[in-house]
Amino acid sequence: VLDLGDEAVAGVLGSGVFGDPIFGEVRFRHREVRELLSAEWATSQLARQGGWEEIRPHLFKTSYGVDITPPRTRPLMPWLILFDALIRDRILATHPEIAIEGGDAASLPPDVRQGLLTTLIARVVEPTSDLRGLDNSEIAKIAQRDLEPSVKALIERYHDNDEALFVLGRLVWQGELAGCVSLMSTVAADPQRGLYARLVAIRAVATVGPVDDLHQLWRSFNDGHEPLPR
Repeated sequence: VLDLGDEAVAGVLGSGVFGDPIFGEVRFRHREVRELLSAEWATSQLARQGGWEEIRPHLFKTSYGVDITPPRTRPLMPWLILFDALIRDRILATHPEIAIEGGDAASLPPDVRQGLLTTLIARVVEPTSDLRGLDNSEIAKIAQRDLEPSVKALIERYHDNDEALFVLGRLVWQGELAGCVSLMSTVAADPQRGLYARLVAIRAVATVGPVDDLHQLWRSFNDGHEPLPR
């Protein structure tokens, strides 16, 4: 514990890290800071004797035979999966999307991120999936270059599925996965593919690929007989 004087303490509490005092308490201004500190506190409680039995009901519940995560503690889960392997394995088995709702999924071990990516893509292609709207910031949390072989294999597996390629194309773009650009070029140049899959493929080629690949793509557009959607 730091031995700070009153003046130093007042300076820290008056900084942007803390909000205004409310009812005699000091409140952290940024939501992610509160969630991280809460997750660290929960982890320390889990380490106590009997801590798991005490904390578990606040983290996991079962309703009509279905495992659910209580809304009040769900924001802690993306951080808790970094600190506790048991919680991580349970969450990834039942609600893998939680891993990219916050926290720092890039810090997960490579094999865990690889399994997570495979699971998420498999769910994206389901007709009733609720994961098709993943935004770029969420994708970027697992878009690391060490996943390039896995992303390439998934692109090859789901090459005919525009929903999967829309997500995988953003992975190539966000993660700067140059080894996947040639596969995305074929999607970008194919007029029979879905509009959004083509758009993200074009962005991947333009952002990550060499300039010659981009020029070749433009030539294919100019030489093609299909009109380009404005």
